[in-house]
Formats: sequence, structure tokens, C-alpha cells
Amino acid sequence: MITLPKGVVSTPGYPKMLKKNTTCVWVVSFPPQDGDNVNVVKYSFLINGTAYQPGSVEIRDGSSVRSDIVDVGTVVINKMSTNMTRSSGLWVKYSVRLVKGSAPAFRLNFTKYACPKTQQCDNGVCMQDNWKCNGNNDCGDNSDEMDCGGKPVPGSTGISVTVFVVTLLVVTALTIAATLLIQRYVLRARSPYNQFQDNAAEA
Repeated sequence: MITLPKGVVSTPGYPKMLKKNTTCVWVVSFPPQDGDNVNVVKYSFLINGTAYQPGSVEIRDGSSVRSDIVDVGTVVINKMSTNMTRSSGLWVKYSVRLVKGSAPAFRLNFTKYACPKTQQCDNGVCMQDNWKCNGNNDCGDNSDEMDCGGKPVPGSTGISVTVFVVTLLVVTALTIAATLLIQRYVLRARSPYNQFQDNAAEA
């Protein structure tokens, strides 16, 4: 486990290509807080080499194999990918299973970032730059979607789609039932049999 405030880890012999099956796991862990500051991990990784037989990257937001997995998106060979965790830990696995030839090397840069109170969500999660007013509840408590100049805040105001659909179905069903009921009474009122009963009663 790595507890240094910053550092670089890589596959053996980096930047040389890997010539054999390789699995590397690195775990970075910091104290959750320094005073009011929340500690998170800023990291970037690079897969260096040819794209013939790339390795697989698995990143988890936390210092455990059971931590939430991070969607790294499409990994582009020889292009640095940068991100930041929600927690104070980072779990990274890079593995290569060779069929023939060689596979790209891997390098990870990391640093501890003390997220100030002014950058935190209301629930204490460090708010990343691209979270504010993007229409997604990235914080988990919608505080990143507040004060957005009139933009709707998902899940915080207005009528949800589910409630709207259910209400519409109930109103439609009641309207149909009322229409059928009215038609039934109108038909009975106009029935000749009803008129015969009325005349017989008068006689």
C-alpha cells in the first residue's frame, strides 16, 4: 500500500514493452481528512506502446478490491487519461495476457489533493470541476446542481416522470369509465322497453 503524498508507479522496465504475462496491482491510500479538507487522489495513467495487444486496466475508487469500479471509458494508447477519486484511496490493476509478441507498458502518476471546504458538496464529497450545473447528480445530494441560473435540478424539484405517467393513466381510466357509464344511462333512458314500462305504470 502506498501512502506517499505523490508518486509514480509503472510496469517493470517501463517504458519497455512487456514480453510476458504480467499483472500489477497498486493501492494508494491517504487519511480521509486533514482538518476541514477532504483528501482525494488525483491520478493520470498512460498505456505506452503499440495497440496490437493492449493490456486491461481496472480502476476502483477506494483502497479495496471491493470499492466502486471506475468507468475509464475508451482507453487510447499513448494518450494520458486524467481523473480524480471521490474517496481518499485508489486501487489500480493492469494485466497483460500475451498470445504472441509484446504488449504496451503502463504508468500511473498520483498525488494527494486536499479538497477545501469551498469545493465540497453539501455531503462532504469533493466536487470536481465538470460536475457543476451539468444536469447530473454527481454529488449524490444534488448540491452540484443548485444555483444554476434556472436550470432544472434532477430529483429536487418538479414532478417526476413516474408520477406524471401514473397520474395521466389514472385520469384517462377515470375518464373512460365515466364516459361508458354516461352512455349506459343514456341508452337505458332511450330504450322503448323503458317507455313501455313507464306507460304500463301509468295505466
